[in-house]
Amino acid sequence: HDALRAMGEEPPDLVLSDVMMPGMDGFELTRAIREDAALRELPVILLSARAGEEATIEGLAHGADDYLVKPFGARELLARVGGHLELAMVRKQAHAAIREREARLAEDLSDTELLRSLGDQLTAEEDTQALIERVVEDARQLMRADFASMQGLDSAPTRGLRLLAHHGFNDETLGFWTRVEPGHGTSGVLALEAGQRVVIA
Repeated sequence: HDALRAMGEEPPDLVLSDVMMPGMDGFELTRAIREDAALRELPVILLSARAGEEATIEGLAHGADDYLVKPFGARELLARVGGHLELAMVRKQAHAAIREREARLAEDLSDTELLRSLGDQLTAEEDTQALIERVVEDARQLMRADFASMQGLDSAPTRGLRLLAHHGFNDETLGFWTRVEPGHGTSGVLALEAGQRVVIA
């Protein structure tokens, strides 16, 4: 029980346990590890004086990764420990890759739902300003950005950029972007003066 409690506080890389122990034996310890969500991936090697196929099968059936019969040599023990540590690292990396893929998939699904919802609003929204603000906010979320804005191009002869909606601008930034006249040298103004379209990320 003390060993299990210590593992809960600071999980080891591998558990090496004798089958015959007072209180909780190696089989019970292995079963408890496999039932603990935080510990169940730990490699467990059981040591026992019981030889034979039945003893090995019993150890593996209780959830052990390996079963080593006494007496054994130091080189054999080190080889098995090293092998299981490498396997545990491979499993850990594989699980991390799966979690990362699942997180990306969840983001993609969220983005898809956001676009579907935006499409619904594009067809139903009658308030133009509300629609513009929704587009800006959804675009910000899709780009995982802290700030976002949409500007409109005034018709000739002024040809200035007028702020239509924004998210996250402070007073200083807002004061600059509320209206940007030709000649300011910003990317947006330079593009509109050249008759080009531009996306600034």
